[in-house]
Amino acid sequence: MRLLILFFIVFTTCSDAESFTINIVETYEGHTEQISIENIYTQLYAPLKIIPKLVYYPSKRGLRLVNQGVFDAEAGRFELTAKHYPNLIKVNEPLDVFHSGFYCLNKEDCNIAANTNIVILSSFQSAPAFCESSKLRCRFESKPIAIVRMLEKGIAQAFLSSTIESNKVLCALQTDKLYFHNEPTLARLSYHFVNKRHVLLVPKLEHSMRQLKQKGLLPNTKVDSTPRHASCGKDVIAV
Repeated sequence: MRLLILFFIVFTTCSDAESFTINIVETYEGHTEQISIENIYTQLYAPLKIIPKLVYYPSKRGLRLVNQGVFDAEAGRFELTAKHYPNLIKVNEPLDVFHSGFYCLNKEDCNIAANTNIVILSSFQSAPAFCESSKLRCRFESKPIAIVRMLEKGIAQAFLSSTIESNKVLCALQTDKLYFHNEPTLARLSYHFVNKRHVLLVPKLEHSMRQLKQKGLLPNTKVDSTPRHASCGKDVIAV
């Protein structure tokens, strides 16, 4: 009986050690920086002797699964978004800063004023409140190709997006030149979150993250840093 119990404990411990799943928002699957994103999480967990399994799920569904403990960690989220999920524990060292702004086909279209027609990806959770406060006419679309058509046909004057999530739209546009108007009030720090059962990993992850920053593998996390665009090599001009 003692041997059976010992076997069960060892087997359970090994299984837990071998299985650690991190959810990444599905918009990053097929992203131009997907390989580098996956490499960061692999290196982040390497000092903890954990080889994470990376999965891609829709925004809210992924958060629910991490909150329920089906998955072990959430790759990166804004603090405001994660606060609605009580079982998520924040790794206090910021992971990245996400800039957002308006992408336009024509320079003059980036002069954003009240009642301007804007198109936005449905996954941009903080956009509805921003549109309401700015009195913009915002339309939300789940498919990047629908946004491309609206921009190219002039139905929408600009595309509002975080710089990191914009690639599936920008890369599908016919033009090689775009204009970008940064919206500083939408800059947000992103944090890594783990399910509460992994709370003891948090200090180790914070230390590992600081080491990655020292090596230059993670970017500057100052809110006033210069936006970086993942745009398939297209020329994005700040206005």
